[in-house]
Amino acid sequence: MAAAPPPTTDYGISFLPAAADRQFVIVYNAGQSAGAHPYKLVLRAFAPDGSLACETTTMVTPWQGHLTMKKVAWFEAAYSKKSAAKVRPGKYLLRAYLTEQIAPGQPPDDGNLANNQYPWEPPQYIPVEFEVRPGANEIRCAVPSYPPPSEAFPAGFNPPLRGR
Repeated sequence: MAAAPPPTTDYGISFLPAAADRQFVIVYNAGQSAGAHPYKLVLRAFAPDGSLACETTTMVTPWQGHLTMKKVAWFEAAYSKKSAAKVRPGKYLLRAYLTEQIAPGQPPDDGNLANNQYPWEPPQYIPVEFEVRPGANEIRCAVPSYPPPSEAFPAGFNPPLRGR
């Protein structure tokens, strides 16, 4: 039995670890085409007590390239010896949401919206936790100041393709 071909347009979202104090949010394109609609990405980080620690929003424009990704946002803990620790240490929970921006009367491009919220809701919930060490003086959710280039999936990364 042959594997099903990839959908025409399929953007999804995931996280990739970066340096010790940063966690990247990526949008990946597993489809065969770019599509026409931009996507709104929201990244939220929740402190150990459940309060909202930070949030950022950005728009992601479609791009060509099957099995490619863009690092579109990140969560980070900042440490400085010059200022006192102000941030509660512990596990911060990260959530990201990717929403196709569809004008009234237009059909969606993305054939698989099941992978556009991460971590996924129960029963497939996969927590994305980030350990903030004692001594942090700032928590940030940020986006690049310039459009990030697309790049190939890193070795060993298999996008969490669902709903096929």
